Amino acid sequence: VHSCILRFDASIICSYPSRIVQFAEYLRSIETIIPSVTTVIFGGERFLPSHRDFVRSVLPQVKFFGVYGSSETGV
Repeated sequence: VHSCILRFDASIICSYPSRIVQFAEYLRSIETIIPSVTTVIFGGERFLPSHRDFVRSVLPQVKFFGVYGSSETGV
């Protein structure tokens, strides 16, 4: 995911919250930020405020948008 975001200068990540947190943990472990990512769209499960704060600590410029409905709609 990381290399694809860099290669295509992606600005949006769309996934379920636990995967987004996992990606943020990876970015922190390699001490990297990705300034092109400005939007996180999530669905399929609850995105806890503490998890959003963690993601924002690695990607401070992001705005979060929740897609509610069936998980097939949001992911």
